Amino acid sequence: MIFYKTAPYGLLCDHWIEDVMSYNKSKLLLNRVSAIRNEPNTEKRLRMLQQLNDSLPNDMRLDMPSLITNAYVRKALDMIEERLLVSA
Repeated sequence: MIFYKTAPYGLLCDHWIEDVMSYNKSKLLLNRVSAIRNEPNTEKRLRMLQQLNDSLPNDMRLDMPSLITNAYVRKALDMIEERLLVSA
């Protein structure tokens, strides 16, 4: 008997693959958030945050203000982290 060619398995398999890919992407993005938090250079933290924000899906992106402070970077990272955890 060959079960892997049946439709329900294929659908479950595809769904599982999507879940794993989504989990891996979220984990990668959370690792990037952690790296930004640990970066001591403020200019580099800002560039990293902007790159991270640009790599997010449109519905998860933040509207970044023109003047960004260290406090905003921390708050933005918290918001991104929360959105990633909720979507996972």
